[in-house]
Amino acid sequence: MLRLALERFTKPNMLKGQTTIIGFILVTAIAVVIVSATLFWARPLIEKTQDQQEVLRLEQKMLELHNAIKKVASEQGSISMPFDIRKGVLALNNVNNTINYQGQFNIGNPTSKKLVFGNNTVLNGTYVLTADEIVPLGTEEPAYMYEQGAVEFNLHYRIVQDTDTNNCYRIKLIPGQQAAAGVGKQVVRLTWQYENITTDAIAFASCSDNQVTDQLVEFNIL
Repeated sequence: MLRLALERFTKPNMLKGQTTIIGFILVTAIAVVIVSATLFWARPLIEKTQDQQEVLRLEQKMLELHNAIKKVASEQGSISMPFDIRKGVLALNNVNNTINYQGQFNIGNPTSKKLVFGNNTVLNGTYVLTADEIVPLGTEEPAYMYEQGAVEFNLHYRIVQDTDTNNCYRIKLIPGQQAAAGVGKQVVRLTWQYENITTDAIAFASCSDNQVTDQLVEFNIL
């Protein structure tokens, strides 16, 4: 009798407990499906937003790099600055005195070519990159930077001219032990090396004695 009574008491409770567990599992499964579906459809938009933010961050880092290079050249010193690369490659092309960054990002309406800073002109209502190699000292930056594609930045150093004396000056970038790097927490080391006077074909008939005074800055990625 006691055994039958215990069975009548425990059996409904066991069934009730099983029902609660099954209900919890079903609710959890439905929640997982809903969250997964939401992430599936929202993921491209999230990635696009993240990539756009990363492009803006890289543009700011390139501007910081330019300011650091100017400081090293003018003060004849040395600066180390962090430069995190999450996608792509940063490299110095010392042949044309340009620092180049290239990466692949999912951004809306990638630009064919946009001048970030420097000089440009308007031709027939269309902005055209002029990229003058000799610009007035004190009114123009010693470099210009443009953006293109999705995405590429080019920071190019050119000649600045004192219009009173026709003397010409330039920041000349030279490679260190490592002048290119890919993904990682990189550090760019900029070091002034020496001043050098060169005869430059670009300076012909514009600069005094066809000469350019270069401040040589070493570009190294640690």
